[in-house]
Amino acid sequence: MSVQKARQGYKLVKSLFGKYEEIPEEWERVKLIEKCSKKPEYGAIVSAIEKNQNLPRYIRITDLNDDGSLRDEEWKSISKNDSKNYLLNEGDILFARTGATVGKTFLYQREYGECAFAGYLIRFISDQTMLDSKFLFHYTHSHFYWKWLKSIQTWGVQPNVNAGQYSDMVILLPPLNEQQKIVSILSNVDSLIDQTQKIIDQTIILKKGLMQKLLTRGIGHTKFKKTKLGTIPEMWNVAQIEDIVKKDRKVTYGIVQPGQFDPNGILLIRGQDYISGWVDQSEFFRVNPKLHQSYKRSTVYSGDILLCIAGVNVGAVNQVPSSIHEANITQTTARISCDLDKVDAKYVYYFLSSDIGRKQSFRNSKGSAQPGLNLDVVAKFIIFLPNMSEQQKIASILSNVDSKITDLQSKKSTLQKLKKGLMQKLLTGQIRVKV
Repeated sequence: MSVQKARQGYKLVKSLFGKYEEIPEEWERVKLIEKCSKKPEYGAIVSAIEKNQNLPRYIRITDLNDDGSLRDEEWKSISKNDSKNYLLNEGDILFARTGATVGKTFLYQREYGECAFAGYLIRFISDQTMLDSKFLFHYTHSHFYWKWLKSIQTWGVQPNVNAGQYSDMVILLPPLNEQQKIVSILSNVDSLIDQTQKIIDQTIILKKGLMQKLLTRGIGHTKFKKTKLGTIPEMWNVAQIEDIVKKDRKVTYGIVQPGQFDPNGILLIRGQDYISGWVDQSEFFRVNPKLHQSYKRSTVYSGDILLCIAGVNVGAVNQVPSSIHEANITQTTARISCDLDKVDAKYVYYFLSSDIGRKQSFRNSKGSAQPGLNLDVVAKFIIFLPNMSEQQKIASILSNVDSKITDLQSKKSTLQKLKKGLMQKLLTGQIRVKV
């Protein structure tokens, strides 16, 4: 913001990115190192050892999530002797200094248990009489922090930010009591986000259990039979994918060489567009309509099922939403276009995305570095088939659970946007808090 004269109660300071901006009169513009109790420290340069509850956890850059939490899966330990100089204390904050994780931060709290940190992380210890460590942690998730980081990164084979650069990072700093009030407000929003995520996780677990039960036991059955893939109701049939697709739309894959992006072209669906949930259509690649015509055999329409057949996400499944009327796919995706006189497409989608369906993908994929599925193999995938009415009932039950998950994810997204807006205003003093 460029102004000629500050408002009452504010003063002009040089902006972090040029020009001048207003901040409250009581605030300071300081370098991080000026509010730390000691110099920053690099972590241990030793190899991790297998997870051991009796040894300190060894925190590495790969353990950090985007939100500053730690990944629970596959964590490692460090020996007592190697950890001596690198054990974390309440309020220590770690900055990732290299690679894809550069800029991520972690605030240590006692609830994590005994932890030490590795060499690609830098520890800063704030002077708690001047800089609340939780305030600093929130600051490192703000727009201002990431904008600053982008402006100073050293790019080579790997991006890198060293201890000196982090030390010189400029912070707009309120008095300590105002810092603590800001932390309290943002932490309350974080609590709501965490609570919502816990409900999402619980609902996903519920859905997984329902899928296992409904797709193997059905609704109201008392007699069962054994198949190669497990026990199912006696009245159900066992079919292959090739038996339930439209005769004129066999299982196939799409465009091999997409060429250049064409802003007026046809949508091209890539793995990243659907593997973790559908992205906004503005993020889709588009191809020249002539190229699309040459690959017309692999056109997909709303309701078609997509199966990832190459790479680390082999077996991932999604269904083309109603918002996509016509598109094409890449060679890493197989199209399954269901014959709706034989099956309910939503039921087929749930079956293929269940543990039963995905196990078939994992069992039949070849290659370790770049696993892949052959289309002929996909066509032979087994599917359990209740009658149409029961398929629709099963799909409806699972769709209702999905709707609840979607609503919860929307609520979480709204809270995250609220927090982002609050951070923008609270961390610049645009909104003042009463202390």
